Amino acid sequence: MEDIKKQMIGSDTYKSFKGETYTQEEFKTRYDEVEQDYSINKLRVERNVLLKDCDWTMMSDLNLENKDKWILYRQELRDMPETLPSVETDMAGNLVDVVFPIKPV
Repeated sequence: MEDIKKQMIGSDTYKSFKGETYTQEEFKTRYDEVEQDYSINKLRVERNVLLKDCDWTMMSDLNLENKDKWILYRQELRDMPETLPSVETDMAGNLVDVVFPIKPV
C-alpha cells in the first residue's frame, strides 16, 4: 500500500510517493486493487499455517481411521481463496467473514 499513499497535487490529482500521478478515480481503483491483493495474501498466509499444522496426517506410514476426512479438509483449504466470492479485511487487517473448513477430529 506504500506505493499508493496519496499526496494531493491538484483538485482531483494525486501523486504517490513513487512519483506516479493519478486522478481521483484512478487512485481509488488502484487502492481497491492493492487492498484486495492484501486480503487474498492474508487469507493464503492463514490457510498455509493450517495446512502446515496438519502435514503430519499425510505421512505414508501413518494409518489414520479418518485419513479421507483429512484429505478432504486439506483440499478444501487448498481451494481457498478460489472458492470464496470475495475476501475482505477490516481496518486492523483481520479477515472478515471468512470461514475455514473444520478440522477433522
